[in-house]
Amino acid sequence: MIRMLSLLIITLVGVAVAGTSNSIESTEQISHRSLADDLINPFIDGKDPVWWDVYRARYGKRAKRCRDVKSLPVNGTKCTKKKIGDYSCFFGEQSCQDESAHPQVKCDCTETGIWNCAVFKPCEEQIAELSQPVWTTCPPKHPLDFSSPLQCKSDFLVCNYGNLQCCGDNIAGATCECIGGRFQCFTHSTCRFRECAGTSTCPTKPPTVGDSCTQPTKSSCTYGEYTCCGQKFSNFVYHCFNNKWDIVTDILYNPDQCACGPPTPAPTPAPTPDPVVAGMVYRASASAAFPIEIPLISEDVLEAYKTDSELKDDLDKAAKYMINLEIERNANFDPSRNFIVQESVAFASADSTGTSPSAEGVSDFETNNQEEGVDEADLVKSDGKNVYAGYGDILVIWDAKTGTSILNFTLPLPEGQTLAPTPAPVQSAVEQTLVAADEPLIAISILPPGRRFVRRAQIQSMLLESDRLILFVNGYGEEARKETGRTSFAFSDAFNTRIMVFDTSKLPASLPLVIQKDVQGSFRDARAIGNNIHVVTTAFWNRFQYIQPLSRFNARYEGMTNEEYKAEAKKVAEKEVIPGFVGSILKEVTEGGLPNLSRISLWLGNSTGATESIFRDGIIQSYVQLTSFDVSADSLQFSTAGTFAPSSWGFTYAVGDMLVFAMQGWNWIPSLFGTGQTTYFLGFKLTGATATPHAIGSTPGFLLSQYSMDISQGFLRVATSIRQWWPNTPDDGVNFRVRFATQNQIIVLRIPDEMQGGIFKEVSRVGGLGKPQELFTTVRFFDKRAYAVTFQRTDPFYVIDVSDNLNPKVLGELEITGFSSYLHPINENNTLLIAVGQEADEAGRVLGLQISMFDAVDPQNPQVVQRFVVEQDTNVFSSSAVTWDFKAFRYVSLGVEVGILIMPLSIRAFRSGSDEGNFDGFK
Repeated sequence: MIRMLSLLIITLVGVAVAGTSNSIESTEQISHRSLADDLINPFIDGKDPVWWDVYRARYGKRAKRCRDVKSLPVNGTKCTKKKIGDYSCFFGEQSCQDESAHPQVKCDCTETGIWNCAVFKPCEEQIAELSQPVWTTCPPKHPLDFSSPLQCKSDFLVCNYGNLQCCGDNIAGATCECIGGRFQCFTHSTCRFRECAGTSTCPTKPPTVGDSCTQPTKSSCTYGEYTCCGQKFSNFVYHCFNNKWDIVTDILYNPDQCACGPPTPAPTPAPTPDPVVAGMVYRASASAAFPIEIPLISEDVLEAYKTDSELKDDLDKAAKYMINLEIERNANFDPSRNFIVQESVAFASADSTGTSPSAEGVSDFETNNQEEGVDEADLVKSDGKNVYAGYGDILVIWDAKTGTSILNFTLPLPEGQTLAPTPAPVQSAVEQTLVAADEPLIAISILPPGRRFVRRAQIQSMLLESDRLILFVNGYGEEARKETGRTSFAFSDAFNTRIMVFDTSKLPASLPLVIQKDVQGSFRDARAIGNNIHVVTTAFWNRFQYIQPLSRFNARYEGMTNEEYKAEAKKVAEKEVIPGFVGSILKEVTEGGLPNLSRISLWLGNSTGATESIFRDGIIQSYVQLTSFDVSADSLQFSTAGTFAPSSWGFTYAVGDMLVFAMQGWNWIPSLFGTGQTTYFLGFKLTGATATPHAIGSTPGFLLSQYSMDISQGFLRVATSIRQWWPNTPDDGVNFRVRFATQNQIIVLRIPDEMQGGIFKEVSRVGGLGKPQELFTTVRFFDKRAYAVTFQRTDPFYVIDVSDNLNPKVLGELEITGFSSYLHPINENNTLLIAVGQEADEAGRVLGLQISMFDAVDPQNPQVVQRFVVEQDTNVFSSSAVTWDFKAFRYVSLGVEVGILIMPLSIRAFRSGSDEGNFDGFK
């Protein structure tokens, strides 16, 4: 039994260590003969490789497809007829261990008109990053340029990247600070809005962006004037920025968005008035190209569409709303300007005595689920008889007691993909004792240089219910889209999730496929409540495809004035953009029938002071679909529900007859008198294998994880943090600047009537949790009690009474070093908890992985009764996947408050030329 669990953890760690890689910086100069002569241009077949968007974003206008250059050019030979020094071409394809795709070679056409080619080494860089996952000094490049999130050890570590000239001063373009073991980064916009003394004479007419200027750096020139809130402002402001003219666009430079308010924020401890209102409220755009009204979120949006034509009408309005914004943006641009594209810059051991407990005979194989009775999708499942594990495109099944291999099943390659059989890896001694040598547990493929990248399907997660194994697979989207008979799709990942249901009752003889179905979007999460399966997917619309015809740089708009452009762009939108957008989305969303959709709305509350520019594109950022079915039925029937969401990220929580999807957005926060991070909730009522939009609401701040939500006794309890917000009034009377000031709170919302549905209404809250600049690092709710941890330098551990949802209150607080990332109860009263996190010194410098046990039997005096720190060596860093993947945590109860903790562990020792002390696996 112990051996099986050990193997299971090792398998998971192996997946985690592989990581992901988007790194594209590591290159090496080459000679032409060092590569295969048949290294070809991957674009010549007319299709873009899967890595193209990443590399195009990295290299901007320089990145070209170069279809006229069919094979790798020879270094030093002349370039093609294109403008020299103006482009880069890519050749060959390769894949790393994590199956991320990259080109093999980048060839630049230099200023001297000759080719200069270099080899990419993303896989080597990935390995180098994994060997040093923690930083005590500043990384050599921006943390976001690495393939995976970097960890750091010092909260005094501040790193600057880039260099800007501002009024004669040198300032950093971006700053990254080590906070809570992770780098938090932000860009500097101060210089962009800063006025400099000694401005020289301005041109009589607005200059062209990108033209040279001789004025002092950051000199400003203004053109036009309007009045807002009794003050006069300029319509256009140009700055001489690094010897080039640049235009400053800001909310107050647009009179249509002028908003007046009190001169200073007026914080109040009272609950924020519910921004979601009863009755439909609209935001009008009467002066835009298309005069329309868009509803704000209210209980009326919960009424599902009854016909396709109703949905079509609202899609038409949404399209016009977005086109209005696009035309407005483009109208201020001169097509003759040359724009410079800049990159955007965006975590003492205890002595033991006595006999160790034994896990012999334990037969509990459940996933570490948040709620009892709700099974969560995971990459490893077991029914006590067999263990099922997904790795890439391979499903591995072995006997739970003996470890004997039963089946290795590789998913079929997507249509049009071919590859020789995956080679078997070298097995460890442990694996060889449990699995036959000719039946490898896991096979990993690294494509050799020169071989074209082959796209594979990927098992994202799975569920196991009623002799049915349900796989959720991404990667078959292209062939699913082909089966529709259409060639154009609004969603870039349309039908990218395949649900595959297998019958496990025939094992070990066979594993027959019962049914498979392609559903909209990419897999996000799934829950099983009894035999009813609920799958959450998210689809992202292909924005560029539809707005490109409106770009001011199209030849059709050449020589037009702003007004002429607006008139022509409106005609183009009516004839080309709107019909294509509305028609495509309608077909894709209603494929197989009209879902139970909440009505399209602008994800804003009824607040006239809201700074609209922060979230003006929030009407349709993504489409979230909930697919439900009864897996025990003889004939599987699928039902769908969904919503058009304000962002592309969120968390899923389910219990009983309610599933809540939480989405990140922005909204007006009265207590701050500004616009801040906001979480929107859409609750679906679950009736068997059917979901219906039932409740909607919002709270200020963002969620840390799904554990930041909880439902009990008819109330939704959430824990949110506010990290940044935009004030409604500018600091200096002209310029808006984002403010970083943390707030942490627990908010209680009443769930609307079970039959009628409606609004999640706030009834109470507990605020002021944590010290200034601290954020939640973990939260855990139970019926009568909640626990929360915040951190910047020390770890305040809070015990909160939520037995009375109308009057929650803090009962006790314990301040200790380090912080916790996950809390797990080990007794019936939920007063004894295991915590996994990082130890830190009093200055907040992270020291190493720690496991603590909190005793909150006396809630007013919580205590740490045990603490184990894996290591405290400044040259060593220890971590565990448990801190971010809670399903990696396994506690086997062996009696009252006695059990065994099983979790993956990673130790990295920074010793030059030696791997001594390194460890990845299970202990």
